[in-house]
Order: sequence, then C-alpha cells, then structure tokens
Amino acid sequence: MKPSRWRTLGLLGLGLGACSLTHSLDDLRGGVAVAGSSSGGDAATGGTNGKAGSAGVAATEGGDAAGNAAAGAGGGSEPPTGPHLITPDPVSGGKQGFLEPLELQFSDVMDLTTLSGDALCKGSVRLRKQGNQLCIALKPAVAIDGRPAAYSLDLMEQLEVGQSYELTVTTDATTQDGVPLESTADVSLQAVYRHTIKMDGANDFLPGETLMTSSGGYTAYIAWDRQALYLGMQGAQIPKKEQNGGLFAISYLAWPGASPSTMAAQTYKAVSPMLDFAATHYVRWKGDQSGASLFTYTGPGQWEESPFNNSKGQEFRQNGEFLELKVPFDVSFSQAVSADQPLKLVMFLLNETTGAESTYAAAPGVTGGDTTTPQLPKHFELTLVDSPAFPKDSPILP
Repeated sequence: MKPSRWRTLGLLGLGLGACSLTHSLDDLRGGVAVAGSSSGGDAATGGTNGKAGSAGVAATEGGDAAGNAAAGAGGGSEPPTGPHLITPDPVSGGKQGFLEPLELQFSDVMDLTTLSGDALCKGSVRLRKQGNQLCIALKPAVAIDGRPAAYSLDLMEQLEVGQSYELTVTTDATTQDGVPLESTADVSLQAVYRHTIKMDGANDFLPGETLMTSSGGYTAYIAWDRQALYLGMQGAQIPKKEQNGGLFAISYLAWPGASPSTMAAQTYKAVSPMLDFAATHYVRWKGDQSGASLFTYTGPGQWEESPFNNSKGQEFRQNGEFLELKVPFDVSFSQAVSADQPLKLVMFLLNETTGAESTYAAAPGVTGGDTTTPQLPKHFELTLVDSPAFPKDSPILP
C-alpha cells in the first residue's frame, strides 16, 4: 500500500478471503460483497492431523487496513486527528460486491442516524456509478456486530459487475458526540462478482450464472463467494432415488497451487473420460442420492474421497430435476488463491449403467460424444477473487 494521510486500523476478515473458497450467493437480490473490507482473518489456517491447513481465496485482500496504517506511520502527509473513514481506504480504494451491502468503518463510533444516502445524493453517504449524477439509494445503516465503529448499508439495487463507482462520505456524518468527520472522504470502488447460493433446493442462480451444456434440455450453473463454490445441474435425468443409481453429476477442477494432477478422469466401469487440463480434484453427486463427495488426486489412478459433511458446511440439495452443491474452500483445499490464479473447471453427467455408458450435459457446452472414452476438450477459467465478470462470461479454453 502506498503512503496515505489516513491512519488505518486492522479489521476483522471474512471466511473465504485468505484461506477459503466461498461466498454468499443468495439470489438476484442477494448479498453484496463488502466494500473494501479487510480480510485479515482469511489467512490460511494451520493443518491438523498431518494435513495441510485450510485454503483461503482472497489472500490479497487480507491485511489491507493494517498495511495502510503502517504506510501512514511511515511518512507522507500528517494523518487526520479528528473522526475519519478508515475503510474502504480513501487512497487505495476497494472492491464492492455487486449485491453485497456497503460496509464502512470509522475511527470513532458514529451516530447511525447521520449515515444515509438516497438516489438524489442528498445524504452523507453517496455511491454512484462513475460519471453519473444520480446515486444508488441505500437502506438505513446498521452496526456490524463485533466490529467497533463499523456499519453496513444495504443497496437498493445491484451494481454493474466490472464497473467503477465513486463513494463519498461527507462531513454530514457525525460521531455519537455530534462531531463531524474531519473532512469529506472520496473513495474509488470497483463492482466485482461474488454471490452466495442458499442450499435450500430452490434455484437461486442468476442468468449470469446459467450455462448452456452439450445436451438439449440440460442446464449447468456455477457461482461463488468468499467462502465457497456453488455448482448446479438441471435436467430430466437428475433422478429420483429409485430411478438411476448409475448416474453421477461430476465436476473436475484444477485448484491453483495444488498437486499432483492428472488429465485422466477416474474410470467408472467402462467410462474413462479424458480432460484437456490436469485436474487436482473432482466433486461427485451420486444419482441414487446416497451422498456427495470431494475427491483429491493422490497419484496414478488414485483418488482420495472426502464425503460431504453438513457439520462442516458442505451441503447438497436436490429438488425434482434440479441439483445444487456447495463446496466450501476452507475445508476442501489447502492452498490460497489470488486474483491472478484462475480455477479450471469442467462439469458433466456420467452414466455407467451397462449398455448406456456415456457422458453428456457437459459445460462448457462441448463434448467428445456419448462414448466410453469421451474427450472433454474445453474448460472454464474462473477468477474467484474480485472477478470483473459473471461466471458465464469467464474464458473458455483452449
């Protein structure tokens, strides 16, 4: 962080930041990512029982506030002496989830009634798209539990992912003692993608998270937040328990920094898919509804299974022809990722039933055909940290 005249304080972090894969993907109305919130608490956790520690997604997000404080102490303009905005940082700016509430932290406890903002930019908190005259209307501010002098304001509309926004907090904002901010704070924010999906069996995926597959009548879904990856599939052969025990919904992925890896997918009876990238893990849901698991590649032909355990936050739900799964980062992966480390992923359905062996409904929507040795020639590259685009707009390679 560069020197600043603002003295910053360390803040509490969010789960998927430095060491986990997730984030709340509510629905189109769902939560918005914390604007410039520090994620110091996201650092990778230590390993236990001989295993690697938990992964964190936003390794680059953690410690922003603490870094600014150190920079301010190191030189430059004199830091403010009166009440002032700490985060998002007026100098370095921040990232704002397109659906998440705006979060502000100050150097002093504020009078909640003075933190407000309307569409006409008349309040003390003004958020507008860069170049616009009108603002985003905000709901009344509420205090954030466990974070002194931190406040949350829900947005009345979603932001445009990838767009730049201007946040202004004026001197109309006062402390509980009636002291106004020392000066108006102007902050540059970028709206980024992250969305939490509720594991309730309802289809809460947004249009930007909806993917075409290689088979008519089948739709795939991908979403993520700071804490988890969310996967979904919908189609006629998402079976009832008694219908098809030979069907599986499968997603292969290459987690950044993980090893070993392989381009040969696990064989299911006569079905041996081939990938176009070296995978480190795969997620599987069993069509007989006996469970879902994460598999980790450990060596030639070897995959270690970790069944999903709801007590650890890993969940899956099926409702008719719709299936959704949640893969938490902090209990699934041992390496943290950053904005320049994309996740490679391909999804498909696999039928190992004798006489009907095949793979189909692949996303990206290309497949090598319904054969026992299908070639899956493409994959998504997903930016899990501060993504400037929706999942459906992610690169498809090669």
